[in-house]
Amino acid sequence: MAELERSAAATGSPLDLDPPGHPCGRLIDYIYVSKQAPPVVIHGGASPPGGLPGGGASGGAASQISSSVVAVRLTTFVVFAVLSLWANHEASKGFQVAVLSGGGGTAAARRFDLMFVSNGRAARALLSASGAVERVLFSGAGERKRVDRVTLQLAPAEFSGDVAVLRGGPAESEFTLQLSSRVVFSCDGGSAMAAALRRGMAEVWLWDGQGAAPPDLLDAMAEFLSAPQGAAGGGAAARLVRRCEGDSGGGFVARLNVAMKGRWRPEMVAEAVGSSPATACRASVSSAVESLGLETTVGRGPAPRRHVMLRASANGLPTTPLEARERERGERYWASLLIWAGPNIGRAFRS
Repeated sequence: MAELERSAAATGSPLDLDPPGHPCGRLIDYIYVSKQAPPVVIHGGASPPGGLPGGGASGGAASQISSSVVAVRLTTFVVFAVLSLWANHEASKGFQVAVLSGGGGTAAARRFDLMFVSNGRAARALLSASGAVERVLFSGAGERKRVDRVTLQLAPAEFSGDVAVLRGGPAESEFTLQLSSRVVFSCDGGSAMAAALRRGMAEVWLWDGQGAAPPDLLDAMAEFLSAPQGAAGGGAAARLVRRCEGDSGGGFVARLNVAMKGRWRPEMVAEAVGSSPATACRASVSSAVESLGLETTVGRGPAPRRHVMLRASANGLPTTPLEARERERGERYWASLLIWAGPNIGRAFRS
């Protein structure tokens, strides 16, 4: 059999020595064919090393594509997870903002809805104003005033100011800001609205000494928080706040605000200045507080005394308790003189 196979291989023809139908013929044919070279299979892609075609490069490219898809999916998942955590963190420390439509009944209401409500401009301006105030009052990790909700709406037509701050809702932590139509119709509506909202949010974030702090001092603090840096003007309380803020090296308004979470005391102003300034500065602050009458704002008993006027003006109104008493005494004198002189002058003319 071996010799037959060698002769068949030499001649290049299959063995066919057996008659047809012989069972050994198929076996010999199978042996001959199986010893031939294997068929060449051509695959797509680059040829492997050695010049023989194969599928190694194709498998490598497929694995690279699969790894890229997995990396993209993992990156997308991580980004969305980080954004979700950041959004939850911001929501936990923020407050709700509601902007009410003006109703469209007046020109101011239509302009307010078109220019500030429909495009979300009012909500963004309110959050920006609040952030500016918070950075001054709560720059550290100290306690913050609780504010859960702020509602912005258009003020009634008879309102003459720029912005009014009201407590809205059943909770103490809900506030309503009413924006005047004058601000809405301002030529520079964006800047005017931003300034008004800063003033309103300053009043929102300020504590009031449990209702006993002098209103003019609160107004001065709100004016300091809402005014541009370096702005001058205002009354005596505003000048005192700016001076204390500068002499204390910054942070006076923030410290005084935290102190006013409790019951108002006149010593809070000097305590908020701190011990770093010179003794002369502390003495000047103490004398200024005494001359402004802050120590007489709240009495010793449960009932608060009347607030002494702090803001100096050009119409002769008093700025100290002594001037207030003198003015009141003069008004009583002139009133009694008119009461006595009225009937006598009438009788003199009749006679």
